[in-house]
Amino acid sequence: MRHYHLTLKAWLAKFRIAYPTLDHQHYDEPFRRLGEYYLGCSIAATLYGQIALYQILFTKDYAAPIPYQRV
Repeated sequence: MRHYHLTLKAWLAKFRIAYPTLDHQHYDEPFRRLGEYYLGCSIAATLYGQIALYQILFTKDYAAPIPYQRV
């Protein structure tokens, strides 16, 4: 988690760049504020709080070897 705030900051920057191009009938101002709030809180939590991040991988073959990281 120690580097995850960098990913979240990049997502926030991309969200702010992309928002003006969205259909504002579906993605209105409250959506924008909520998105920025969520990403901002997530950044703060990764930097100053305790937060956990889990990834769940579903597979048909439960005995298949699963890589620890994507390539």
